[in-house]
Amino acid sequence: MATRVTLHATGNVPDGMAGAPAASVPRLDPPPGGPWRRPTPARRRLAAALVAALVAALVAVVGGTAQGQGADLAPFPAAEAGMQRFVLRVPPVSDEDARRVQLLVGRTIEIDCNRHALGASVERRTVPGWGYDYLVVAALGPAASTRMACPPGEPTRRQFVPARAPELDALRYNPRLPLVIYVPAGSEVRYRVFSAGPEQAAAVE
Repeated sequence: MATRVTLHATGNVPDGMAGAPAASVPRLDPPPGGPWRRPTPARRRLAAALVAALVAALVAVVGGTAQGQGADLAPFPAAEAGMQRFVLRVPPVSDEDARRVQLLVGRTIEIDCNRHALGASVERRTVPGWGYDYLVVAALGPAASTRMACPPGEPTRRQFVPARAPELDALRYNPRLPLVIYVPAGSEVRYRVFSAGPEQAAAVE
């Protein structure tokens, strides 16, 4: 499976949440023993703390619905001049350890019958204070190809040519964190997910 990686933008509050009518509050009658007792100052402080905690929880849920797609990108730096940032989010699966992600960074260029590949300089960096890793492709080199003679009259074609970079192969499959990569402007980023089967074989001494 190969598909283009796209950025996830911050969303808006879902329809129906803003300005929704408040739910009706049921009437509470006094207990059989008489009228309600006046709450003590300690109980008032406890009730205020509980209400504040409930409001904070509701705000967190609404905020997660409205901005959850981009909130986890806040620690990552913005793309520098001449660079683009791409973000990959993978869905949860039952066995993450059995899967690996391969990033394909390249360009769509004119090629002939030969095999083509781009060179790349890849660096892994860490967000200070957070420990989150991200990848930086500082440059894409010129296309290299085999030197076979093509059949006479065979036309050239435009095709996506990825860079050969071991640092982009067999990346961890992690649905809890975005996979962030910075590439030179004008580059394309695609990905493939590899899944191991249940079969296992014993090594021979």
